Amino acid sequence: MAFAANKVETARLISDMVGTMTVHREARSYTGNRLTFVLPRVTASEQDSARPLLTPDEILRLPAAEALIFVAGHPPIYGRKIRYYEDPVFRARAALPPPPTSDGSPGGLAWTGRGPSAPVASAAAAAGERVPAVAGSRVADAPAGEPDWDLT
Repeated sequence: MAFAANKVETARLISDMVGTMTVHREARSYTGNRLTFVLPRVTASEQDSARPLLTPDEILRLPAAEALIFVAGHPPIYGRKIRYYEDPVFRARAALPPPPTSDGSPGGLAWTGRGPSAPVASAAAAAGERVPAVAGSRVADAPAGEPDWDLT
């Protein structure tokens, strides 16, 4: 994801990442006397040239509410930021309290962000079980003889 750049070098990099487009130009030139009704020579030419989709200058001037989104294997996306605190739907979702336990981990790990909660770890220790130090990992995945995997 890219926002308005602060440096020209960064803007050039983002411009290169966005890519180019082909611009078709037609040109005509007339030669001869301007006072005659029919000009004796008319030269027409067509030319295809590459142009950046967004120039570095345009990237430096991106509005604060807009962003460029890059996903591997897909063309870049020019999007608008959603400020959750200004949108009523997202503001209501942000106001929801977190669940007391995780439903995706065995043993219902608490939302501490650092592995099992103290009651879960102490209950497992009382039962003589090994508790993985990484939330969501299984004891069976632990390398043999690794003390870092045991919180007991």
